[in-house]
Amino acid sequence: MSLSRKFLSYIFENQLFTRQDRLLLALSGGVDSVVLAHLLHRNHLDFGIAHCNFGLRGEESEADEIFAQNLADQLGVPFFCQKFDTQNYAEEHKLSIQVAARNLRYGWFEEVLEQNNYQFVLTAHQANDLFETALYNLVKGTGIAGLRGFLPKNGKIVRPLFFAKRQDILEFAEFQALAWREDSSNEKDDYSRNYLRHQVVPLLRKLNPELEQTFLMSAERLRATEFFLQKEIESFEKQAVSEKDKSVWISIRVLEQTEKPVLKLYEILKKYHFSYERSKKIWEHRYAQSGKLFFARNHSLVKDRDCFVLLPKKQKGLGYEILEVAEQKIDILEINKILKIRHLENIKQEKMPKSANKIWLDAEHLVFPLQLRYWQEGDRFCPLGMKGKQKKVGDLLTDMKIPANMKKQTLILESGGEIVWVVGYRLDERAKISETTQNVWEMEIGLVSLC
Repeated sequence: MSLSRKFLSYIFENQLFTRQDRLLLALSGGVDSVVLAHLLHRNHLDFGIAHCNFGLRGEESEADEIFAQNLADQLGVPFFCQKFDTQNYAEEHKLSIQVAARNLRYGWFEEVLEQNNYQFVLTAHQANDLFETALYNLVKGTGIAGLRGFLPKNGKIVRPLFFAKRQDILEFAEFQALAWREDSSNEKDDYSRNYLRHQVVPLLRKLNPELEQTFLMSAERLRATEFFLQKEIESFEKQAVSEKDKSVWISIRVLEQTEKPVLKLYEILKKYHFSYERSKKIWEHRYAQSGKLFFARNHSLVKDRDCFVLLPKKQKGLGYEILEVAEQKIDILEINKILKIRHLENIKQEKMPKSANKIWLDAEHLVFPLQLRYWQEGDRFCPLGMKGKQKKVGDLLTDMKIPANMKKQTLILESGGEIVWVVGYRLDERAKISETTQNVWEMEIGLVSLC
């Protein structure tokens, strides 16, 4: 079957869109999006072309824009183009370039859809992209949604080339003598996705030459599994979850009586941006005293007797005041210190504070309320760099040749009963930020001003 016929068959079998729908094609100028444009055109579908100029590759970016305009003129379809100052946007919003470009791109697509009566945005992701995304997610840590990768249709975003491998698309383009643009950055291994594509996937293909096609079947089964899991969670939520006074109450008792309580708790909490690791930590504290706090992007969770209670940040409830995501100062007067706390999002590791009295801690690891206290004999933690190995704080201070009289003044910052910072000396390995960290709490210790 020809690529064109497979294309139509995939669209209609998966009910991606109809011939009556007006479609907006996101065209970069690469071979995948160019082939998608020609497939839409030769099958007489109603579409326009949208091109984003992110201004990141100088003359190459300008040439891409001209190419996209010429292709739209050649096919006789409407053309939309938007130039972005991506670098400034990323710096202003403290985002990576990739995330900044994605936010700008899809925000603009939404505007074009609404203003020009298009029903769907089409992207040219194909089978290789799907597999590489799932593999990347697996390496970083993921659940079912991450393993199955992109969906063929997700709201107004449609990906009608999932059935085709990169080689199939390239062969079609060469046979039809099509022109396209090459992005020079795709050849570099600087980005993790490129490294997987160039170095890891070829090795895996030696084990299974039909790697992408096999994964398409696996992704289909994973989507079906995800569907049944969601139905199970929806049924369980009716028993375990209730809402009142703008808060969400999750019954610990009902969770304890079910199988896989951590998984079910996570499935309930993930819509509020709590990770699986965070959900596991919350479950481990189900017997903690009332008042234990956990934070996500826009919500806080408090342990209250036999329930976990979700509250929007800045809201008060249950007699506890939830810390706002803003600068906080907690006076610890009995030790003449002040701990300044600031929440940061979309951070960059290279901008980590260099001062010994200021650190960044992974927000996913912290359990509130925090405790700041003096060092005690027998205190243990996992010093930064010593993965999985515990060490006595006293031994660390001795190794660092801290005088005995100063040892007694050493402060310890605790979270959920675990030491996360030997203040001024060493961070705990488990609380450090990583490449995947998005949210941090900045902690700074200083003297209380008495004037």
